[in-house]
Amino acid sequence: MKIAEFIPQVFYDMIARIAPGLIILATIVAIWFDELIPLREVFTEMFNESPVIVSMVMVLIAYVVAIILEGVRSDVKKFIVFFAKLAKHQSGKQQRCTQWSEAWDDFCNLYPNYEVLKPFRPADAVVIDVLRLLNPSVGSRIVKLRAEVTLCQTLGTGWAVIFVLLVLYMLLSHIMPNLNSKLSAGYCITALLLLIGIRAITNRCISIDNRHLRALYNHWLLLVSPGVISLSDNSNANVPVIPIDPPAMLIPMDAVRSDLQLKDKGRGYRKILVTKIYEDIEKPATEIVWNTPQEDQLSQVLLTNNIEVSMFSQAASQDLHVHKLATEIYCVLDGKMEINVNSEPFTLQRGDMIVIKPGTIHKICETNNKFFCSVITTNCHGAEDKYCV
Repeated sequence: MKIAEFIPQVFYDMIARIAPGLIILATIVAIWFDELIPLREVFTEMFNESPVIVSMVMVLIAYVVAIILEGVRSDVKKFIVFFAKLAKHQSGKQQRCTQWSEAWDDFCNLYPNYEVLKPFRPADAVVIDVLRLLNPSVGSRIVKLRAEVTLCQTLGTGWAVIFVLLVLYMLLSHIMPNLNSKLSAGYCITALLLLIGIRAITNRCISIDNRHLRALYNHWLLLVSPGVISLSDNSNANVPVIPIDPPAMLIPMDAVRSDLQLKDKGRGYRKILVTKIYEDIEKPATEIVWNTPQEDQLSQVLLTNNIEVSMFSQAASQDLHVHKLATEIYCVLDGKMEINVNSEPFTLQRGDMIVIKPGTIHKICETNNKFFCSVITTNCHGAEDKYCV
């Protein structure tokens, strides 16, 4: 297992299980401090002899306590769901459906054409695993939020159990005189503090859980954003579709070579397949064969849904940039090109190809070598997905 894959799981266990387990044990010791004198003496003696082993055992005990409390909470949750139905309150499942709908509404505000193409929502655990595999940085953030939610849930359950035990202990101390009842007032204050803690940790859990769900669903929608809209589906009848005339685009190399924009005094790039037309420099193509535009002519481009194709030459000047969603494929058609990928230079010759994944910092380097290069951008979101470094 790679370190990058191992560390998030260790952090999850530390935050979600070991931390609340230790807090629960500390709470028990603080409340029944006098009653645990024999156990404290034994623990102190063992800790003085081998502190490392005792510390490891305490961590293990805390882990097991947290696991047990998770099981207790799972059983209690069934009763909560039952009473929520009686009281006509939203269940956890209904709350997740609400969060999913709100995330989808926000997504449709950004991409209106996708309104009729709502994807399915798998189980949260499946979404987390997919995000961790395809986007580790996002996956780590989601795992951290989920660990915080579990911490709050475990801590709240543990304190609730301690509160019930403390109330029973106080009742028995009055019924059975042989029990220690001298600290009844202190126990009452402790019970009140536990109630306040349970209330606070529950509110915090709700807040973090909402953040966790919205982040989870937002990233899932971006990941599975629909592709080309199907013309055969009647439900898409009112959705704007991509023009299909002309049905193809042929790009002759001679036409590319004679393009003034790709000469040394030009800007060094020309878009041919686009996801958005800029009317001041482009117009929809009417012919299959791409012709070189003159200085006073608009360039003919083929409008596509989520893919762009551009031509680059040595006159191009790029800033270091990154795409969060798009994947770029650079293909050298002639000459020798240099490209910087995550601060590492690469030299590509005719016929070479390099694939730039989302999240990779890159740029075409300025060079005296002449070259022609085609760039294919998939899952393209235009200028909105370009972030200069």
